[in-house]
Amino acid sequence: MDASEILTSIAAFIRISEFFLEKYKKNAEKRQLDAARYLPARDHYIEYLSRTYGNLSIVNTLYSKNISYKTKDIYEPLEVFWHDPFGKKIKHTISNDKPFSLLSKFNKLVIQGAAGSGKSVVLKMLFLDIVDRSMGVPVYIELRRLSSSHKIFDEFLSQITPDGTSLNKEILWDCIGDGDFIFLFDGYDEIQPSQISQVNDDLKDFCSRCSKNKFVITSRPRPGLNINGFNTVFFENIDYDQCCRIIKKYDNQGAICEKLLKEVKDFKFLEGENLLLSPLMAYFLYVFSLKGKALPSKKHIFFRTFFDMLFSDHDELKGCPKTFKSLLSRDQFHSVLRELGFISFKEQKIEFSKEEILLFIRRSLDKLGYSEISESDVLGDLFNDIPIFVSNDDFYFKWSHRSIQEYFAACYIFRCEYGEKASVLRSCFFSNPQSHLDMIDIYCDMDPVVFRETFVYEYLKKYRQYHFMRPDDIPAELEQEVSFRKEILFVWKLFLSFFITEGGLFNPDNFYYFCLDCSRRFKVKIYGATGRYVSIGGFDSMLLISRSFDNLYHVTDFLFKRGFSWVEKISSDDPFPASLSMFPPSEIERLSDLPDLTATINNSQNFADINKVVKFGMHGLYKINSRAVFSEIINIENSLKTKGVQ
Repeated sequence: MDASEILTSIAAFIRISEFFLEKYKKNAEKRQLDAARYLPARDHYIEYLSRTYGNLSIVNTLYSKNISYKTKDIYEPLEVFWHDPFGKKIKHTISNDKPFSLLSKFNKLVIQGAAGSGKSVVLKMLFLDIVDRSMGVPVYIELRRLSSSHKIFDEFLSQITPDGTSLNKEILWDCIGDGDFIFLFDGYDEIQPSQISQVNDDLKDFCSRCSKNKFVITSRPRPGLNINGFNTVFFENIDYDQCCRIIKKYDNQGAICEKLLKEVKDFKFLEGENLLLSPLMAYFLYVFSLKGKALPSKKHIFFRTFFDMLFSDHDELKGCPKTFKSLLSRDQFHSVLRELGFISFKEQKIEFSKEEILLFIRRSLDKLGYSEISESDVLGDLFNDIPIFVSNDDFYFKWSHRSIQEYFAACYIFRCEYGEKASVLRSCFFSNPQSHLDMIDIYCDMDPVVFRETFVYEYLKKYRQYHFMRPDDIPAELEQEVSFRKEILFVWKLFLSFFITEGGLFNPDNFYYFCLDCSRRFKVKIYGATGRYVSIGGFDSMLLISRSFDNLYHVTDFLFKRGFSWVEKISSDDPFPASLSMFPPSEIERLSDLPDLTATINNSQNFADINKVVKFGMHGLYKINSRAVFSEIINIENSLKTKGVQ
């Protein structure tokens, strides 16, 4: 920072510190306690803000630990979106100058995006903006640090009193309870699986107890992240122009940039999808061009080339092949990282204490027969010479990016025998498949046949089992309708209700209350709703459909984008029914896959008409093509028989 920036930041630190300390004094007086006995010095709290602000002001690169950029310089405004109760898509740009404007729309927010989409950088920008404009008291917490024995309040306390200075916890709780804090929680998807339930409970309790504040959580798409009162926004993919601007920022408008932009303009990735999907990929493109490398068309080739470049760069700096302290060769390092990647991925662990990472490396070395190699030497090489791991304090080490870990885990699986790789891939499907999709995305290009015979096959079998779960006495005229309903409800959860309109007019507020009622009654998160005017039992009414989903939606979305034709989009070719011959129900019904004699909406008489209604309400969204699924299952099973696989 230049002199003016430093002075501006110091002034902001002082303002926020004075504000916090004044709150502390007032709450101490309310409790009739001596604030001075527990109150930290103003400089102490300024140090907390200065330290955190400094750490978040810098973005370290994956390519070299010696190269970093200012967060504000490298940030490209990103677009997020959400859906209003009408299902309308609302977009918002998180700008450079006022990223905090996003929080003016929400008090409790989940920012969800894929690997490398910019979640953590956006959170950094929010913290910096809050401080720069003194918008409140920001608190930045990495969720992977939390556990059943180290909760949000403990982490906050350890940040503002790292030297053990005594603070009265009850007074501090009072300060937080009064409001004006902005809690920024990074990396919900990086919470240890063994701790996820406890951390989830802690988040819910903390946000409920301290409801006057603002809260932001970042995460990849993950199950379980459904906290009452939180709105979710999603990142839009960046486009070609945004990618160009990101590359220019890394290259500082240099000659590399112009050459690269011409090369990547028509470059395709993953069967027609543009490679330039995220800020991380834009950075990779810049590094590849910097080193004169051709742009790979598959992710696993992308990461392998990147790994090789790390070695080549150090060789070039020395003028000869680099000798590492561990004495491992390039291929030996790759084998160690495959083991380390798979072990840590299996345990869903991306950050380690120094003792933990040394233990993980030791396990990897011993399995490979490298018992004479020192784990400390390997860690030193991976941290100092090949920046696969990063650390801010030499006490905690983490993968430089989770995608790197996933690449090495995929490489490990690829080299296993058929039976072992099949077992691992099947377990990825049965155990939180959504959590494994980014690794699967890398793997399926490496080994598309085994991917289809395992992960895809399990998905297809699950649908087949669901499809044929039906009684024998379904009327023949409804068989096809039931099949269609199952093709939709395998992916979605749907809820229906009706409002009788007043004078042919519909109050839009009813959409909000309908979605809220669905969420509370069925304990689901509603992701959109649509409505359609229809006559019901002679009454002019508005038919409302809301939708929710679980893990299978994300898998279905992934398979559709991978080009599997038995996932298709719903089209509404049939005419919308002008009327339904029933009395408007007073309760919301969850749509089931079979006729229900006791249901008002979902009975045999209305079953086919409700399917027509669903087609309109779900137009353009995913469904399964049953016939294509059964044909694909036969093809896979014939292939497995040929191989002699049961």
